[in-house]
Amino acid sequence: MQKLPFTWIHKILEGLSLLLLILTGLYLINCYPSLPAQIPIHFTWEGEADAWGDKFMIIWLFLFCFGIYILLTVVNLFPDSWNMPSGITDRNRAAVYGYMRSMLLWIKLFLCGFFGWLLFNVGSQNALPRWFPIILFSLILGTVFYFEFRIYKEKKKKDPENPF
Repeated sequence: MQKLPFTWIHKILEGLSLLLLILTGLYLINCYPSLPAQIPIHFTWEGEADAWGDKFMIIWLFLFCFGIYILLTVVNLFPDSWNMPSGITDRNRAAVYGYMRSMLLWIKLFLCGFFGWLLFNVGSQNALPRWFPIILFSLILGTVFYFEFRIYKEKKKKDPENPF
């Protein structure tokens, strides 16, 4: 397949994700020296810390976020390697792959925002808001359902050259 181009919205989403990652890293560099020796490493659904660990754990959390960013960036560059359901034709391939790329970029943005917000709250020693996990899961699942529906509709369109 020919190379799948990035649209302007794809470039904006990629740039925002990178910006969030950089800002999170800069915040971490700034706040790390003033962190206490023990920081919260796990939160309940109510947002209260229920497990504590060494302050170096915040570095691992950032590295995990960075790893997810790199993984999703690399995966996005190779659309032919995506595990796509059947029903992809030459006619709908570009549209379906475009929807998949959009979905991955939105999820990457949400995850970078999630980790940034988490690191900010841990670094400032705040409890997480109660709505935080609900909003995160709603955004990610809503994005997946939205783009899967768009892909389903695209694959159901009849090919005018082959009505069967």
